This record gives sequence, C-alpha cells and structure tokens, in this order.
Amino acid sequence: MRFLRTHLLPIPCLALLLLAGTAGCHATGGHVETVCCAPSGCCPTVIEGRWKGEWVSDVNGHRGLLKARISHIEGSQYRVCYTGTFWGLLPFVFATEMDVVQDGGVARFQGSEDLGPLVGGTFSYSGSATCDEFVARFRSDEDHGTFRMSRVD
Repeated sequence: MRFLRTHLLPIPCLALLLLAGTAGCHATGGHVETVCCAPSGCCPTVIEGRWKGEWVSDVNGHRGLLKARISHIEGSQYRVCYTGTFWGLLPFVFATEMDVVQDGGVARFQGSEDLGPLVGGTFSYSGSATCDEFVARFRSDEDHGTFRMSRVD
C-alpha cells in the first residue's frame, strides 16, 4: 500500500495539471458552411468537427490516442483542442489556433504553440484534411512525427 501512495500519487496530480488546460477546449459554435468534397455527397466544413486517431513519434516510435475538436473562430482562423495519451495512460490536453485555407475539398492548415519547456517547447504542425481524413506533421524541440485521424460522427 505504501508503494501506491508514494509511486502512483504523481499520476493523478499530473493528470489534474494537464486537464486544467481544458477550460478553453469547448466548441465556440461559429458559422457552418457546406463544402462539397466527395462524390458521395457533402459534409460540414472540411475541417470543423470532432476527429479521432493516433499520434506517432518518428524519433522513438511512441504512439498514443489522439482526439481533436475543431471549431471556426473567424476568417481563416480555427481553434483546435487536442486530447490524448502518452504511454497509454498519461493524458494530455492542449488548445491552439491554426490558419486554414480551403482548396476545394481539402483544408490545408498550419500553426504553432509554445507549450513550455516541460512539455517540449514550441510545437508546430502543418497538414491537410478531407471530409474523412486528417493528417498532419508535427515538430517540437524534442520530437517530430505524424497525427492521423478520422472524422467522428
């Protein structure tokens, strides 16, 4: 029992610290436009909505769950709230803004956020999304890799 108190106590504390950043991770509504992007029909804006998949590090092969909620702010600005896990159990949450350019049925995006020195410094990413696939390359001071997600209905 002493092991549980001394060795596992930091995990809930870290989770609470990381979850404290979720206050800004709620969809803001925004407007919805329709973009025809697939022969089978139309979908809401190519980028807005909920996504789920995984992140994979090219540096060490680590991977984990990744979810995102993307909402329109104004013009070409969108807000993304990412949630996920490291090592299958340590949660992370962070929100950032990205610039999006709609190109037919593809949304091309890029952005960056300073997450602080304890979480890898400046995190930048760029990628594209269609109605059903979101793929981005990410880079931080300590890591780089890929985000790959599918739309959640």
